[in-house]
Amino acid sequence: GAAVAPIGPLPNDEPDPNPDFAAGMQKELGYRPVQITRTHPLLQGLSDAPIMRQAHSWELKEVPDGFDNYGATAVSPHQIIIHHQLPIIGTQFHPEYYTDEHPAGYTLIHNFCQQAGLIP
Repeated sequence: GAAVAPIGPLPNDEPDPNPDFAAGMQKELGYRPVQITRTHPLLQGLSDAPIMRQAHSWELKEVPDGFDNYGATAVSPHQIIIHHQLPIIGTQFHPEYYTDEHPAGYTLIHNFCQQAGLIP
């Protein structure tokens, strides 16, 4: 199984930029860069730091057995995990919330659909 938990409380001297969402907790909210740390066919066409939609105050604390981590942010070090052998991928961010200004989520979903044989 995967170990998930809150990212943690905000430092005492740090104001909460979004108190209506997980008040007092560290969080990632909005379109933010994710640093790609390894190559993989699913990540083809993405920049080294694609902008992805974040909306979370919990995170994956450890990469589960059988998976490797492929992306990180300063707040959450496990942003993209891909299984070694099985067709399983997990993301901390929300690739489905892409826009014309931030199309990286579309690229990731498109790559996934191609690898799954859903599109040519």
